[in-house]
Amino acid sequence: MVAHVTAYYSALFSNYDGDGIATAACLDELRCFLTDDDHADLTAALLPQDVFSLLKACPKGKSPGPDGLPTGFYLAVWDIIGGMFTSLINEVLLGVAVPSRFMDGRVVLIPKKEGDCRVQDLRPITLLNADYKIVARVVKQLDNWLNAADLTRGPARAIIAPYAGYQYSGACSGFASRQVSAVVVRRIFILGPSHHVRLGGCALSTATKYCMPLYDLRVDVKVNADLDATGHFEWMDMSVDEDEHSIEMHLPYVAKVMEDYKDSFTIVPVLVGSLTPDKESVYGSIFSQYLADPQNLFVISSDFCHWGHRFRYTYYDRSCGDIFQAITYLDKMGMDIESLDPQAFTAYLKKYGNTICGRHPIGVLLQAVNSLQKSGSNGHRMCLKFLKYAQSSQCNNMSDSSVSYAAGALTIE
Repeated sequence: MVAHVTAYYSALFSNYDGDGIATAACLDELRCFLTDDDHADLTAALLPQDVFSLLKACPKGKSPGPDGLPTGFYLAVWDIIGGMFTSLINEVLLGVAVPSRFMDGRVVLIPKKEGDCRVQDLRPITLLNADYKIVARVVKQLDNWLNAADLTRGPARAIIAPYAGYQYSGACSGFASRQVSAVVVRRIFILGPSHHVRLGGCALSTATKYCMPLYDLRVDVKVNADLDATGHFEWMDMSVDEDEHSIEMHLPYVAKVMEDYKDSFTIVPVLVGSLTPDKESVYGSIFSQYLADPQNLFVISSDFCHWGHRFRYTYYDRSCGDIFQAITYLDKMGMDIESLDPQAFTAYLKKYGNTICGRHPIGVLLQAVNSLQKSGSNGHRMCLKFLKYAQSSQCNNMSDSSVSYAAGALTIE
């Protein structure tokens, strides 16, 4: 009996080896629409109360998955597990592999009618664990953020994107990642500021791959060896590599954007320390040869202004209006790096002290561009444009705080 049922459904759900013409014609006529309400629901902030609301909206009395835990269990013990479970979802987005048990399912055959029936009269359903359904819904957000952004400055040779929690900066980061042409890119350099170790230069990853929920990202060990041979790079301890979120937060977007070419590209994670302008120039010169290659992409990890007493930065030009408006004006001045002038950016930071945490990765990018320009750049025109700006919240008084985010793209034509 088991063999008969298995053979029937295996044939029913196997791929049909046809010419696909009729299928293609049908798909060409389909149009997908996403309402504003659907979009708002799919891009909801990843906070415990939002996951709890999702659980409450799930149908009651449904059969559980293989773990035997219905959604009612999560609701009953939410005060105990809510924070941990929400953290788990965020870790999955950050690149932690999905626990294998999440993907377990139990197939059950439901009769379509009463009485005796043939196997053709049975409807197969797969009972999935509740935690898997929630995680799958969260991962879907990346697609929606990318789809909500316009492709206006591609194909990008470099992007500047934030690395805060996705509930704050995910949508903004989508505007930068949207400019990437996966067809062209074969190597991705990810430059992120160091948070856990003091560095006077830059450090490379000792890992050979980064494990991700979608698929593993392969580290380019050959390029790492070439960079190490310059004598200007250190190596990260594995614990530092694992803890550094300025690189980690970009990995899900990299995996999603490059999904159709997952076996055709490598990554080069680079941890950037507190560099002097002279050292930014040195690293810019080293990376310029890679920036010149259209098959390389640079991801520059940076948030913009961190404002408030908890960040020890409360610069406020009252002539600009409310505090959040003054912060916007301050950041927009920093975004004048569209001029691609590294000295002007250094002077801006010295004058205003804006807490742009990725100022050194940005400085390295500007110096790489400057190095290409000095070499003649083969007549190519380089253009940097910012596409999106956002703040985590609007500061209206001196006790408030916020972090700013900006998404930009560098093109070389």
